Amino acid sequence: MNQKNYQFDKNQEKKETKETLTDFAKLIKYSQFNDEKVMALSEKLGESLNSSRNGEGRSDTSTQIRKFYNLVKVAQNRVQNSENPQEVKIKLYTLRAQVAYAAARKTISPDFKEFFDTCLTKLLADTNLKKSINDFATFFEAFYAYFYFYNEQNKRRS
Repeated sequence: MNQKNYQFDKNQEKKETKETLTDFAKLIKYSQFNDEKVMALSEKLGESLNSSRNGEGRSDTSTQIRKFYNLVKVAQNRVQNSENPQEVKIKLYTLRAQVAYAAARKTISPDFKEFFDTCLTKLLADTNLKKSINDFATFFEAFYAYFYFYNEQNKRRS
């Protein structure tokens, strides 16, 4: 592939990622994480964010995404163990800060930060934190599985 075609492909991928993020933000605003349309979008998000680049031209790694999935599971477990919902919300705000820190260090892409911020905004606004965090954990698990799948496919192509 020549340089011009490669640049076109990268610009097209970036455009598609932005469109997917916009579609997700619009959809989740009036939906729940366990809604069929939102769950179906997890595959497209996994594929799009897999091609997203951080400031140094590297893509998000499955290790970095797994780290945030694990932190979501920790928050979910805290809610299940009947901790004070306010303490769980503080944990979620801390998680938002950790994502911002990772984006600033360029270990994740700005697109992943945008996606995760959209998710956390929805979670923090929900009045039934226990249900919403369970639904989010399921959604994020599906997203991560697709992200990992497309990440492995891209490794084999390289």
